[in-house]
Amino acid sequence: MSGRKKGVLIVLACATLLGLLYYFIFSSSAILKNVSHTRGYNVQVSENTIPVEMFIEPEMYEVEMEIEKIMNEVVYDQHHTKIILERVYLDEEELSFSFTTDYDLSVLEGEFLYNGIFHSDGSIMFTSRHNEYEATTLNNVTLQIGSTGSGPNSDFRLSLRQPPMELLKEGFTVRYNAMYLHKYQLKWR
Repeated sequence: MSGRKKGVLIVLACATLLGLLYYFIFSSSAILKNVSHTRGYNVQVSENTIPVEMFIEPEMYEVEMEIEKIMNEVVYDQHHTKIILERVYLDEEELSFSFTTDYDLSVLEGEFLYNGIFHSDGSIMFTSRHNEYEATTLNNVTLQIGSTGSGPNSDFRLSLRQPPMELLKEGFTVRYNAMYLHKYQLKWR
């Protein structure tokens, strides 16, 4: 094998190793995994939930009956936490919204929102319940919440019981009252 080919292979091997190192140690998902299991981090959790308000625009729920609409629209971005409206689905009984979360976490310290509480033994207590969801129109008309759910991780979903669409023509606000503010710091600091 020529010296040039060996050099290219060494560069590729180093790049792959650096990519894996980043993914397993420095990426937001790796940091979240280590923080959630308190591996190498001190974690403090707020005692009370942080209300998360998201405005859902009418274009986001213009869907055909029984056809899932993939959205991937950021509807909340605070505390290094993005909440993304992932998909919308309409059937004869409910208009359903599925949300996922994405994080931008620093290795040394930071904060983020999560709908569970991390314990020092590595366990997570999830707290999301039906009464922690609210939905109101711009005219402060309360919309009836149907089914709700949470997981995996900090994902969640809610459905509105088939509201008259004229109530929703200008959009509505969802308030999710199950997120806790977690502050973390690398233990050696």
